[in-house]
Amino acid sequence: MFILKDKLSVNFGEKLTKIVPGFVSTEVDARLSFDTEATIRKAKQIIELYKEVGVDKSRILIKIAATWEGNFNVIFLDGLCILYFIPSLITISLLFLIKE
Repeated sequence: MFILKDKLSVNFGEKLTKIVPGFVSTEVDARLSFDTEATIRKAKQIIELYKEVGVDKSRILIKIAATWEGNFNVIFLDGLCILYFIPSLITISLLFLIKE
């Protein structure tokens, strides 16, 4: 079920990249928001799906949930050179992570 939703999102995103300049965002399923490893794995799968349809990862933003675990994901996504955003106000926990 997840893979079908991801493919649908990527197909839609791929069409948007032909019309919209800049980035296209795709969200990691919120049900994974408390599982750091699953979120990272899903982000990598989404990037791979975009690659399969010819969209470079430099055009993609991966949207992850603003949970404590989601804040830790930024460390791993940075290391993989995957662009991301957390759709919320800057949280205190994120500020501490950035400081470190």
